[in-house]
Amino acid sequence: MNNRSVGHRTERTFIRKFAERLGLVPFNNKNHAEAEIGSTRQFSQQLDAMKIDVWLSDKLVWLRHLFIQIKNRQIQSKNTWTIDVTPIRDMPKDKGKYRCVVTRLTYKPNKKQQEIGWFVSMPLEEWMDLVSKANYHELSRD
Repeated sequence: MNNRSVGHRTERTFIRKFAERLGLVPFNNKNHAEAEIGSTRQFSQQLDAMKIDVWLSDKLVWLRHLFIQIKNRQIQSKNTWTIDVTPIRDMPKDKGKYRCVVTRLTYKPNKKQQEIGWFVSMPLEEWMDLVSKANYHELSRD
């Protein structure tokens, strides 16, 4: 499988996981009107050209401020994990938007690929701004 196919598959997997976790309606090639999350390749050539991979509906008031790029990285050693954050610099730095790169790390010790996990990288200032605006209602119930 080539890098482009792996990237598109990783993107679809993230969109499915994110939609499921947040109860969003993912795009299924038929539900344009109801979809709340999908690939920018299917929804916005403009966002896709800006290196943003995930389209979020304007109905999602808080989430629509996220610029999300998805990466898949196969590491060479289980002891050394490296995540490339340089894609952040290629995304637009718009006021009120939060640029993040979601990276899926995998390891292939033999023929079977193993997933290590998913990780989010973003500029510290944007993360602190996002956290300061977050609704802590859910956290306060723990």
